[in-house]
Amino acid sequence: MVGLNDALAAITPRVTTPLASIGAFRALGSMVVDLGTLFPTSEPFLGIEEAPWVAALNDNARGLATLFEPQNDLARFFREIRIPRWDIPNWQDILRRWRPDNLHEVPDLSAVATVALEEGIPLSWVPRPEIVAALIEVDGPEARLKIISERRDDILDDCEARLDAIAHEWAEQCSEAVRALRLGLIGPAQSHAANIVDSIVLSRLGKRGRAAATRRASEELGEQILQRAAEYLTLLPIKRAQTHWWPHAGAAPPNYFSRHATAHAVGNRGVFTPQSATIAVMFATSLAVQFMARRAAAK
Repeated sequence: MVGLNDALAAITPRVTTPLASIGAFRALGSMVVDLGTLFPTSEPFLGIEEAPWVAALNDNARGLATLFEPQNDLARFFREIRIPRWDIPNWQDILRRWRPDNLHEVPDLSAVATVALEEGIPLSWVPRPEIVAALIEVDGPEARLKIISERRDDILDDCEARLDAIAHEWAEQCSEAVRALRLGLIGPAQSHAANIVDSIVLSRLGKRGRAAATRRASEELGEQILQRAAEYLTLLPIKRAQTHWWPHAGAAPPNYFSRHATAHAVGNRGVFTPQSATIAVMFATSLAVQFMARRAAAK
């Protein structure tokens, strides 16, 4: 994007392909602004130092925004430039491919990432947009857990709709966890979903997948290529879910969804709850969609 004007000016005399729509520039600007939202420059994202190119991206986004004013002479000039199609691809389509479709209309991806990382609530692919909006708008973890309790049936409907479109054993097992939770079998639903999460992480990230996924959840997202951004956004809840807890440690088990507590703290009150079971099912579903449905769509 550096020197975009010079590059366009240089190729203009040599190309004769169809006129580029000003929409292409709007889409490019939208993508850059969106990335700036996910990787903010005003302060380190979740305590992580920003990538050096983030500020440059935001500067370019602000510069591109000036091109989109109808009265702007430069915008009219760009409407007339003939450029090769491969120079300005459909950035909006690219953006929609990597961004979970339930987050297409969510303006604040940093809030989504914060809730996913700090509270372990999965928001990629499920639930539906209106529930995502409610979860990131309310104040505090308790209010979010209340929404998850009140909207559990809708959330499970969203999970089932996603899973029905995936022809894979992971999806079938996720559906079994959904059915168990609908029947009020909190422990079996939570345990099964936790095992699915573990299996998907190990399968996709290797035998040290748990540690790799936890590490990835805290990496500087700005250093990753655009197409992998959704994967990292989907993996963010793993950090909280993988909080270590062992019976011999003498500490009370976590009072939120934790794979360790689910596996090793059976018999302790507060480990198996409707909210934790719902979060476990949501997480298993979002991982199945991310790593199976998205992979199939890319073929």
